[in-house]
Amino acid sequence: MVTNSQVPIMAYRGVFILVASIAVIAFITACGGGDGEDRPGVEVLNESESKSISKSASKSVSKSVTKPGDGEVEGAIGGYMPASNVVSHSLVVNDVAEINELLGASPIDWSAVEKLYTEGKNSVKSDGSIRTIAGYARNDSRSEAIWDDYTSYYDDQTWLDTFVTNAIEGTGPFAGESDAVRKQGAQKGIQNQIMISWAIHELVAAMAKAEDGNFDAASGAPHNWDEAWAFYHGVDSGNGPFGTADKRGGNFGTGTAVNDALLTAMADGRDALVAGDVNAAQTAMDEAIKQIRITYIQASIRYASKIGSDLESGDAEKARVHQAEGLAFYRVIEPMVAKADAEAAATIAGYFDLSSDPNPAAGPAVQSALESIYETWGIKLSDVGTLGGVAMGGYTPVSDVVTHARVVSDVAEINELLGASPIDWSAVEKLYTEGKNSVKSDGSIRTIAGYARNDSRSEAIWDDYTSYYDDQTWLDTFVTNAIEGTGPFAGESDAVRKQGAQKGIQNQIMISWAIHELVAAMAKAEDGNFDAASGAPHNWDEAWAFYHGVDSGNGPFGTADKRGGNFGTGTAVNDALLTAMADGRDALVAGDVNAAQTAMDEAIKQIRITYIQASIRYASKIGSDLESGDAEKARVHQAEGLAFYRVIEPMVAEADAEAAAKIAGYFDLSSEPNALAGPAVKSALESVYDTWGINTADVGTLQ
Repeated sequence: MVTNSQVPIMAYRGVFILVASIAVIAFITACGGGDGEDRPGVEVLNESESKSISKSASKSVSKSVTKPGDGEVEGAIGGYMPASNVVSHSLVVNDVAEINELLGASPIDWSAVEKLYTEGKNSVKSDGSIRTIAGYARNDSRSEAIWDDYTSYYDDQTWLDTFVTNAIEGTGPFAGESDAVRKQGAQKGIQNQIMISWAIHELVAAMAKAEDGNFDAASGAPHNWDEAWAFYHGVDSGNGPFGTADKRGGNFGTGTAVNDALLTAMADGRDALVAGDVNAAQTAMDEAIKQIRITYIQASIRYASKIGSDLESGDAEKARVHQAEGLAFYRVIEPMVAKADAEAAATIAGYFDLSSDPNPAAGPAVQSALESIYETWGIKLSDVGTLGGVAMGGYTPVSDVVTHARVVSDVAEINELLGASPIDWSAVEKLYTEGKNSVKSDGSIRTIAGYARNDSRSEAIWDDYTSYYDDQTWLDTFVTNAIEGTGPFAGESDAVRKQGAQKGIQNQIMISWAIHELVAAMAKAEDGNFDAASGAPHNWDEAWAFYHGVDSGNGPFGTADKRGGNFGTGTAVNDALLTAMADGRDALVAGDVNAAQTAMDEAIKQIRITYIQASIRYASKIGSDLESGDAEKARVHQAEGLAFYRVIEPMVAEADAEAAAKIAGYFDLSSEPNALAGPAVKSALESVYDTWGINTADVGTLQ
């Protein structure tokens, strides 16, 4: 059920009890048959002949159906096995599919759209009447949890039909608009606003029956729960909200995450209701609502962003279409947003309001307003993902690197595992080697270990590191030793090993990966490959994706800001790095190799500053720990300093081999922590500042 900052989810239990009698009157007779409800305004018609439905796709009703309404439980619908017969309900999505086909024609036959919307066609009940989309949308007597929030917010008992009918007829906000604009209102209004509302209505009805103790599979709570999935997925998933969720997941690099989580929640809720467990069903419903919100957050951000890009390219007409599309999608969650933050809701609504012209600031403004309520809804940035082409930490890629950015979600989960006590090292190793969040276009998983264990790579900078460490897989050797407690980490405490694993992954590997992409970008540039999607600009974008990620706090970007805080330089490194990355991107798009090289040199300089700061900080901590008599803590900081220093150690050695060796000696775990580490490491690093074009002001002073 809907959560918000003012009303706890479980508070709706009281509402359910209050409306139980209404729910029973409205539903018990209607759901007494195996094929579902006869709602006010929903005409139904008996189908006496046999009907067969089959699809070769996996997301379908998976077996033939005979005599809908005969009470038999049919096959799985998109992976969900109903406890009751909801085949006829799932056929409503075929009406949606046919409406979408009509809306794809030119010119659009609006009378045919209206006829199918109001009269229906495919969803036939056992008494011979047809279940219609307009029948649900035009019900002006419905009163229940969630629904009442929407009618109150829009001040319209038939808010769904008002919007769709306006779009079909070209009235209200669609008066004077082109067919392309009206199409968005009708299409998204039906496939998303109505079908999501219908699904949520069934979840609410299921919980009302559950509160009343009606757990009958054929006509009680489980049946309404099944109906929710039937309306969400349908027999043609591409034309239901399920299809929208997968599309938006593709845009944001989250793939099928929403539908996977929603399917699990629906199965859990079904099982809970069959078992008579109201609390577990409520938990499942809460999760289902959360996942629905994610899809329409993504949709709202995507089309707000398109407004800006359309206007930037001088296409005001296209911007108007996308404004209408964004409006239609946003209305799915608008009252929920308003309940969490009325000001944020109003801000977003203003950008989508068709009474105003498209605004180029829509993208960042809508995204920021939505992000302000994530915490209230229990949603993380990584749940939503990052829109390809939308600024990622201030950087706007020219290619799709969303999935690359999600590697940092693996880093975040590893860091979470490393924060536990005791540490589950096997779980850390599994996530490191198998990955989880970054899915490639071919369906395989991009893994952190996959990069670190590549023993055939040969390129500029990388070769300096493998030569220095005399190890082609120097990254993996270090991290695996820390995970397994071998090599320099043999016999060390979990606290010490944690530093090797955590900083080895988040900093050594992710920085190396980012630099590798910069080098690859320059190699393609030298070869004249400036294609945005697959050439030098794409690799350049990937570098930022690995550096920043969808969760900047768990990538090198987060480390840079932390160390800047320690040294009084704040965000200077990331600010300069962002500028360099944007300059390099623009240079590569323009085919300017020299300017891109200058930008790369600046990026490398800024990376060096962060790990100079980190090396000095943890060397200094060794001394202060020993001074306070805490040798154990000094050992942890020695390991932490080692892990950070290795990010730049071969670069230091190239500038001054003696300085590099001196620093390495203080961090070497085969030696005891040394109280002189702080000033000695600082002095040695300062000796290479001139060579690297760095001054003391760039590094700052350790606070």
